[in-house]
Amino acid sequence: QYAAIPPVNGALPTPISSSSGSAITIATNNTVRGIHCLDTPAASFGLAGNNFGTLNLGEFSVSGSGGTLSLRNGNLATSSIGDLRSTESITGLILDAIQGSGFTLANPSVLDIAGFISTGVDIRNCTAPIAFDVANISTTETSATVGLFAAGNSSLMTNSGVINTGLAIAVDIDTSGLGINLTSVSVDGANHGIDLRSTTGTFVVNGGSGTVQDGSGGIIQNTVSDGIFLESAAGVTLRKLNMNGVGRSAVRGRQCSNFTYENAILGSFSGTPAPGLHALDFDSTDNSGQAAITGTLALNNVDISGFVDTGLFVHNESGSLTAQISNDCDFIDNDDTFGRFGIYAE
Repeated sequence: QYAAIPPVNGALPTPISSSSGSAITIATNNTVRGIHCLDTPAASFGLAGNNFGTLNLGEFSVSGSGGTLSLRNGNLATSSIGDLRSTESITGLILDAIQGSGFTLANPSVLDIAGFISTGVDIRNCTAPIAFDVANISTTETSATVGLFAAGNSSLMTNSGVINTGLAIAVDIDTSGLGINLTSVSVDGANHGIDLRSTTGTFVVNGGSGTVQDGSGGIIQNTVSDGIFLESAAGVTLRKLNMNGVGRSAVRGRQCSNFTYENAILGSFSGTPAPGLHALDFDSTDNSGQAAITGTLALNNVDISGFVDTGLFVHNESGSLTAQISNDCDFIDNDDTFGRFGIYAE
């Protein structure tokens, strides 16, 4: 058990660092308060624990090289957590099988993971709620694979954040309840920009204010495959998120519900032209008897150009869908050989 933060007019406590291993490695049933961790090796963390029983974590912050937290298998309660910042790491943050009241990084504290070599944030199998006010994740490392990875979580929430991961997938979330709000998402050369599968709740990229197609929601460009892939994903809203040079479809959705795209430009598709390559592709043909999308599909001030087959393609074999296309959406310049429609729905 570590000492409480000293009452010195709000100043940070004396920092702890490590040149070999994590700055603090906990055993079981601890209270950690009043600690600020600085540099550790890239493969290590400011605070690490496995099978840690119950951990009460408060007045704690991390900055510098190395990961921030690696906590696996235990009950966690947090209060007054400060900034968690990493400038270089293998993985910037790991939360695995967290139970209890959960982890909250509240305003004004920030999660800022930069320069990671493998994964920025890895959150999985948490029955406790995990929440960040601001989550910024970025890297230019060519070995990086994903910015935000999450799987098997009951509740994952962010209020804002910028994710920019270059060749790595920005967001890869599977089988989780979401309340995700991000400011922007960007990749350049990744396999996908965003990959959501079996998610409930909402996933929103907001961009800036107003209705101008200014790309303030980020840019997904030069992807190997689909810019965004959605499978059994609910409540996805994308605003001011532009796409350029995607290798397949800008958005490919299967068994989804309630999708909105607003104030964006999609263009210059880079994949090999072939029949069936649609800019926005919601097709249930490969899931016989299923609906590709139900609920509401809304496009508002979205311009799509340079696509191959069809701009918006919807094929449902069941379910109910309300489609809303408004405010001067353009579908132009599809492929001379394989192009068929601006909009097709059945």
